[in-house]
Amino acid sequence: MTPLTWDNLYTEHADAYELLVSHEDYQNNLVAAIERLQPLAGTVAAEFGCGTGRLTGLIRPRVKRVHAFDFTESMLRVAQDKQRRLGWANV
Repeated sequence: MTPLTWDNLYTEHADAYELLVSHEDYQNNLVAAIERLQPLAGTVAAEFGCGTGRLTGLIRPRVKRVHAFDFTESMLRVAQDKQRRLGWANV
């Protein structure tokens, strides 16, 4: 595996990226901030640039369905593994 750089973080180190972003919202403010802009209850959401699915997982319990997209295959692979492992049926 190549050394971690900003140039290859998304393409070659998706697992390291997941670990990094999993601690971003440690105070659990992100979903409340989103809901101040757009209530989520019962909606169908689209997330473009979903990365490893961190935000997808946060909004998933509040929405009817989430369609999550990303350009980077390695990031989507981590998100899909998380979806299967955690049983996210509405993603």
